[in-house]
Amino acid sequence: NDSSVPSIRLRLRVTGEWSGSEAELASTTYDDALVAAVKTFQDQHRLRDDGVIGRSTVDAMNVSAEARVEQIRINLERARWLLGGLGPTFLLVNLPAYKAYMIRDGVLEWDTRVQIGKAARKTPAFRTHIKYVAFNPTWTVPPTILNEDIAPALAADPAYLEKRGLVAIERSSGREVNGAEIEWSTPSLSNFRLTQPAGRDNALGSVKFIMDNPYAIFLHDTPRRDLFAADQRLFSSGCIRVEHPLDLAILLLDPASWTRERIDAVIRAGKTRTIPIDPPLPVAIVYWTASISRAGKLRFAQDAYDYDRDVRAALDAPVKRAVWWPVQ
Repeated sequence: NDSSVPSIRLRLRVTGEWSGSEAELASTTYDDALVAAVKTFQDQHRLRDDGVIGRSTVDAMNVSAEARVEQIRINLERARWLLGGLGPTFLLVNLPAYKAYMIRDGVLEWDTRVQIGKAARKTPAFRTHIKYVAFNPTWTVPPTILNEDIAPALAADPAYLEKRGLVAIERSSGREVNGAEIEWSTPSLSNFRLTQPAGRDNALGSVKFIMDNPYAIFLHDTPRRDLFAADQRLFSSGCIRVEHPLDLAILLLDPASWTRERIDAVIRAGKTRTIPIDPPLPVAIVYWTASISRAGKLRFAQDAYDYDRDVRAALDAPVKRAVWWPVQ
């Protein structure tokens, strides 16, 4: 029993998750019907639907109707930016929902959880196409990770590359060098390319999905599968980690020739193999804190990157009109 329980019932009656009688409304017992209503509310707000009324659930309940209307307005604007001309078949990744959805002929065919860029290395929203599926990929360390993560680690521990299974390639000669013998605090890191061979511990896992974009972003598997259990999955350096990547590969490739058994055999062989997608699959990576579920229900997500405020400010700003001066 708890004195706040009637207030929770009243709050959930307003938005329709709880529909009990007036007599039940005053009860201080957290009964099964209210637990079910809380779970429904949590699911609609992309929270862990465990029925426990923790801080995140309370915060979501305390968002005003006016704020939710503004959230819908903000995300309608975002949809306008990215949805035009998309077509009926595409992969959609909703960053603050930490989910990827395969839409085929306008129907949701498949979805999975994803991990996205941490707050310091945000995953951008953009449109592109998946052009290739690469099994047993190698990983080339991108410049940001090289300069901000690996350089300090190498300065502290010359054996860091060996411990992480990384190989240093001299750019000028293309030859592999022994990282432990190099004074990493002295030479410029730009003289070397660091790669990680394919294998179980590879940062990209067993498969990656290659997309054209100026951000060096792609979707891929990950050895850190334990992190998919987290509510807020802000763990990567910008790329999108997919919980069930082999299922996605099957959806993208010709199912008659690329069965799960064949894919497993390719992965066991250990050699990198890149398969073109024909035609390339459109991809929309979006940042929607309000969206519609497959059941037609409105769902909200936490503003993981704190972007909503800036979009609202832009929408509320005075309209800037172009000034035209006639040529004399």
